[in-house]
Amino acid sequence: MQYRDILYAVDERVGTITLNRPHAHNALTTRMLEEIEHALGVAAADAAVVVVVITGAGDKAFCAGIDLEETVNQDGLGARASGRRIHRTNKAVRGLDKPVIAKVRGLCLG
Repeated sequence: MQYRDILYAVDERVGTITLNRPHAHNALTTRMLEEIEHALGVAAADAAVVVVVITGAGDKAFCAGIDLEETVNQDGLGARASGRRIHRTNKAVRGLDKPVIAKVRGLCLG
């Protein structure tokens, strides 16, 4: 998978997922959530990675929560699907068999 909204790198046994939408305070889009899940799977499968760090690009915000521009026109079914996507990504973070550390700089909203 080619990443557009995150960066993923491994350095000295640390896998780093960087939320990479600083212009939007790293607000979570559907695509970003899919990319995070994919990167977590890559880290899980890589025996060289012993810990995963999640951080945000820029110095103003770690993450502003869900991207409201993406959800403003959703109907009830769309909103429910977005909620399930967020919960699935959270479950992927919690289910990783490696420690996950949030490196928070700036705003962190839910």
